[in-house]
Amino acid sequence: AVSVMRERGIDISQHRSRALTPDLVESAEVIFVMSSSHAHTIEEWFPEASSKVRLLDQDGVPDPVGQSVERYRETADLLERRIDEALESVIST
Repeated sequence: AVSVMRERGIDISQHRSRALTPDLVESAEVIFVMSSSHAHTIEEWFPEASSKVRLLDQDGVPDPVGQSVERYRETADLLERRIDEALESVIST
């Protein structure tokens, strides 16, 4: 992930994932998720946030962890397209 993002001019070397907290959920206007299982988990843990959850791709975005650099590139390309589309949709409503 670090090398693929570096190719795109983005430094994520200091990025660390963090747990989803009630404060994060409450402060979010929209929560984009990669898979329906992510959406279901959030909706189960935070039912009041179900209207905020948006699946980026109806087929889900496969997690590239442990796969080739090319798979990370493909995932980054898909995420970029879907996030752009999702943001356009949110902004236009």
